[in-house]
Amino acid sequence: YMNKEIAMIIDIPFNTPTNPFWPGFEHASEYDNSRKNSQTKKWIDYRIDIFMKYTALSLINQTNQNFKCVVRYTKETENLILDALSKYKKLPDNIIFTSDGDKYIEDAIADYKYIYHIRIDSDNMFSKDFIENLYQIEYYEGLECILCQNGYIYDAENNILATMFHGSPSFYALIYTVDDFLVGFKHNTEPDHWGAIKLVHEKIESPSYLVIIHEKNLSNDFQAILDYPYIEATIVSDDERDKVLKSFNLIS
Repeated sequence: YMNKEIAMIIDIPFNTPTNPFWPGFEHASEYDNSRKNSQTKKWIDYRIDIFMKYTALSLINQTNQNFKCVVRYTKETENLILDALSKYKKLPDNIIFTSDGDKYIEDAIADYKYIYHIRIDSDNMFSKDFIENLYQIEYYEGLECILCQNGYIYDAENNILATMFHGSPSFYALIYTVDDFLVGFKHNTEPDHWGAIKLVHEKIESPSYLVIIHEKNLSNDFQAILDYPYIEATIVSDDERDKVLKSFNLIS
């Protein structure tokens, strides 16, 4: 077993109606209950800004750059996406915006034995050591998932940070042989990611993610997450908050 047998693919549906992790599930309804909204210049400009400020930063800062990130957009919005991206420094070659994510991934994994299909939303962050930690977990036959249960939640509007523990969160790598993946086999993570913990899994114990609460995200509300019965969350001191934000390169 060698690392070069594994293709690490981070797959982000940016404004596409279908979700690569739940085939057939239309996830765009969370944006103002309207897919149309995510096709507008206003929405795209705002969300590209959020992506660059948080998600892209966390990928660029990975200590192990041996991964590809595919950000999927609808073909109809290509000009708006490219226009929005043109206002920022060019992304590294391993972070790709594309209207044909399936084709890109098929080509990227062709020479590998396994794919780690990694999920994150376009407004959240991974810790710098996330990819390295995935590689540190030794693959064994039958392993289906690596879960990140520990992380943080940051209310960027009010500068409040809490630790977060979720038994089956939306941060994970689903593991397939490339052959299985290419014929369309998918692990079931429904309902709402709770299926992930039912898979044969390993865990990254260290805090691996930062959920960002920003002005326009509708699916995450800081207080609602703190109150959610299945999540353990504790607001930390200002010193601890700053230490965590520094570790994510959000403050110097």
